[in-house]
Amino acid sequence: MNLLFTIVGFLVEKAHAASGFSGYCGILHPSDCDAGSAAVVLFAAQVGNFFAIFIAGGAVIAIIYGAIKLIISGGNDQGKEDAKKIITAAVIGLILAIAAEAIILFVVNFVSTI
Repeated sequence: MNLLFTIVGFLVEKAHAASGFSGYCGILHPSDCDAGSAAVVLFAAQVGNFFAIFIAGGAVIAIIYGAIKLIISGGNDQGKEDAKKIITAAVIGLILAIAAEAIILFVVNFVSTI
């Protein structure tokens, strides 16, 4: 009989998913009532970490490219200015990536305490 109630419980939860899971929370799995919000918070943190690493790697590559372009330019003023612009943009991008990661971590910590 418990198996039947479990099967019906799974069907009822899926049938009423649009109206929210909170009405059925705790019936089948009492310890999983907050699993949805924890999954969203974890997903947001992982996506933020992925993009922060991706942007930071791109900024490091751009800084190296700008440094090489600065060295190769020799005395050419136009080449120096282009290299300086590349390095400046890469450093600004790196600072923005670090700031974005800090904002994401702040929001994740704030949401997880609610």
